[in-house]
Amino acid sequence: MSGDTSGGTRVAMVMAAIRRRIAGRSLTPGDKLPSIRSCAATMQVSASTVVEAYDRLVAEGIIRSRPGSGFYVASQTAPLALSEVGPKRDRAIDPFWVSRQSLEAGSTDLMPGCGWLPPSWLPEDAMRRALRTVSRGDVSTLADYGTPLGLPPLRQLIARRMADHGIDASPDQIMLAESGTQALDLLCRLLLEPGDTVLVDDPCYFNFHALLRAHRARLVSVAYTPSGPDVEHFAQVLDTHRPRLYITNSAVHNPTGATLSPVTAHRVLKLAEQFGLTIVEDDILADFEHAPASRLAAFDGLDRVIHIGSFSKTLSASARCGFIATRPDWIEGLTDLKIATSFGGGRLTAELVFNILRDPSYRKYIEALRVRLSRAMGEVIGRLKSVGIEPWLEPQAGMFLWAKLPDGIDAAAVARKALSRDVVLAPGNAFSLSQSAIADSCASTFRNPATTASSRSCDRQSTGRHDRTLDHCAIRRRRETAPFPFDPRRIGGSIPPREDTSSAQAPDGASCNAPSRGSTIGEFPMSEVSKRVAAADAAFRPIADFYFRSRYADRRFAEGISDFTFGNPHEMPLDGIVDALRDRAMPHDKNWFAYKTSEDEPRAFLAERMSAELGLAFEPEDIALTPGAFAALSVAMRLVLDAGDEAIFSEPAWFCYEPMLEAANAVSKKVMLTPGTFDLDLDAIDAAITPKTRMVIVNTPHNPTGRIYDRETLAALADLLDRASARINRRIFLISDEPYRRLRFDDRDFVSPAAVYPWTFIVYSYGKVLLAPGQRLGYLAASPLMPRADRDTLREAFFPAQMALGWVFPNALMQYAIPDLEGLTIDTAALARRRDTLMATLKASGYDVVTPEGTFYLFSRWPAGGINDPWNALADRDVFVMPGSILNAPDHFRISLTASDAMVERSLPAFREVAQSG
Repeated sequence: MSGDTSGGTRVAMVMAAIRRRIAGRSLTPGDKLPSIRSCAATMQVSASTVVEAYDRLVAEGIIRSRPGSGFYVASQTAPLALSEVGPKRDRAIDPFWVSRQSLEAGSTDLMPGCGWLPPSWLPEDAMRRALRTVSRGDVSTLADYGTPLGLPPLRQLIARRMADHGIDASPDQIMLAESGTQALDLLCRLLLEPGDTVLVDDPCYFNFHALLRAHRARLVSVAYTPSGPDVEHFAQVLDTHRPRLYITNSAVHNPTGATLSPVTAHRVLKLAEQFGLTIVEDDILADFEHAPASRLAAFDGLDRVIHIGSFSKTLSASARCGFIATRPDWIEGLTDLKIATSFGGGRLTAELVFNILRDPSYRKYIEALRVRLSRAMGEVIGRLKSVGIEPWLEPQAGMFLWAKLPDGIDAAAVARKALSRDVVLAPGNAFSLSQSAIADSCASTFRNPATTASSRSCDRQSTGRHDRTLDHCAIRRRRETAPFPFDPRRIGGSIPPREDTSSAQAPDGASCNAPSRGSTIGEFPMSEVSKRVAAADAAFRPIADFYFRSRYADRRFAEGISDFTFGNPHEMPLDGIVDALRDRAMPHDKNWFAYKTSEDEPRAFLAERMSAELGLAFEPEDIALTPGAFAALSVAMRLVLDAGDEAIFSEPAWFCYEPMLEAANAVSKKVMLTPGTFDLDLDAIDAAITPKTRMVIVNTPHNPTGRIYDRETLAALADLLDRASARINRRIFLISDEPYRRLRFDDRDFVSPAAVYPWTFIVYSYGKVLLAPGQRLGYLAASPLMPRADRDTLREAFFPAQMALGWVFPNALMQYAIPDLEGLTIDTAALARRRDTLMATLKASGYDVVTPEGTFYLFSRWPAGGINDPWNALADRDVFVMPGSILNAPDHFRISLTASDAMVERSLPAFREVAQSG
């Protein structure tokens, strides 16, 4: 390459690109060059770099400047050199090799190595709307420089988005940049001198290497693990090399897809403080996350951590806009640098990005994109495994996969061969400072599963931390029909005979006889109902008789009663429910009320919310939407129970477990909770496990006692089930029935059993938290900790199980309303007030009341030495409670706190009188 390159690698890179195009005749004498802004966007450099490159080319006589028109190729050109046509495919594979092959590839080339989404995946409609909005705005938007810090509304929006990740920053601590790359470039100019040492991950984003070398920094690296940098290695590097900066991705790591754990984040920050290290946290892939991961900036408070990001990955590589968030005193120096290198910044692009981000469709686009990437991730992993390429880990989000190529295969050789066939790959050594990623692995950007997917690869280091790297292996594939991993026998099967029950005793004096279940036609005994339904009916009989054929049944709609029986509303519903259903009832298109299964958008939304709430990395496919918890339980039972399988649950318990298990042709095994404390009796559960045990049901917060089981108890249960599964040589599944998990008193913590036992299904219902049980909406969710093979098999089985049970999916309206309903909850302060009022009276009157930690129930023992029939004594006074006999606790009763305040006040004298009448 001729010409002075002392101005820096970036200027030389632009000059070399123009020379190649001229030499290759893609630019001929008299042709106009790309505009400065267009060239800067294409080359991913600043506008000032392009200006300097063009000026030097003018000085060399290669191009000419025409004031007011642009730059043009000069009339004299060198003879055509065939060696200069197209990219130099034989150069050493390094970070620039990756960038150049991607940026210079033809329109028909496959580019899984490019690291950005294909145009068809991007929000084109939103971008065009934003362009129209900006074009119709004030002319200053189109013509004026931006302010030094950048567009204020966009900085305010970025501050709010950062707050969602726990990072507290005012808009004045945020400065816009032309891109994430320019943000990093400005920080290097501010903080580094030639020869300073900078620490990067191994592997890391390849352009970190190129940019830092342009700043003449000395690079050292730390091995990266699935939970972040190797902390021991990190400490050694800091002690030995004393780096000035550490540059990393905390959330979705490029290229591994790993996520920084909170423990590792804490240790990294402690070491940074000890050694005076400044950290640059690149968060460019934030919007790909299903749930926010740990951020160093959130823990640090932007003291020694600088947070940067951009929107090119999710919006458009052409809309170059990034940002820097840091401490106020550093913002001042960065602002001066920005003015010196790019003056005012790109206001037009900032306005465009702002309008896209605030477009209501952006959230839906991102949710759908996450679903699409998750599906592509699963398909690519399966395809890669089929040819012997093993993932280093299975990322929870993002578009990169770091995987090991089969032994003996060199990633660079594969990349060169692919390039000869117009497929651009990014070999793994480009990501590795130590050049340890040379041979057998790969990392990927996922594209449409029907067309291509790309994969990055990792290389085997001598330490065993990584296994050789090939970045972005492109795969052409079509959807194929695989063997269906679901046994339809789980849905039905032969039914062993069960004894019929012809009569039952209703609770607390409400007795009745059941109608005959059989008759005889000729000499053959016939039955109108199946034996499994008859068995379920027998189990349901006490609650059915109480609801339909008791004193309560006669009086439940009467004026003036105090109804504490069921969790029904006794006041008008939440306004938010009404608004959501009214808004969603208006059809948007002809398919608005078409058949609905578990739709993608609400599942993606829930996966993100559940991940944040429960601290687990849910994927949309982990969730089966159902019309309430009843249906979710039914689906879970059909998924894993065969005829005759045993399921264990603890009493006192919700009265529907046993009938539902009977209907599933399973066998109920009941154990008692620990008397007095109502803790799980782990010894009793262990003793109840037999070779036929397939399921254990845990309800937390617990109905009726209100107990919330802590992590220690659940971990002990998980250990018990692991040992028992090994003992009986059969996996035992855990059902976590947790519809009350958001109804907790006194700031009690909640831990889902899904967080401690991988083979857990979560059952949830919105009917409790919204106090709208008539609007049936819930879900079944598989624990993300479940081994991938088991998890995939069960997720595939959701749909057929729901179909076979009678299309048990929520209706269209309820699915559309999920984002509106998710943030609503009944007044827990009112529940606590009623709890305290009732408990004070009951305890003072001699009732033995369990203090609930959650749910909306009170569970109490009748006063000792009281009257023989306290339930009817309360009923005589128009106070109705749930009799404990229905819950297999005949000396107890349950109160629902969903009763109105007026009902509570009316009931207090009745509770006192019944206690005193013994």
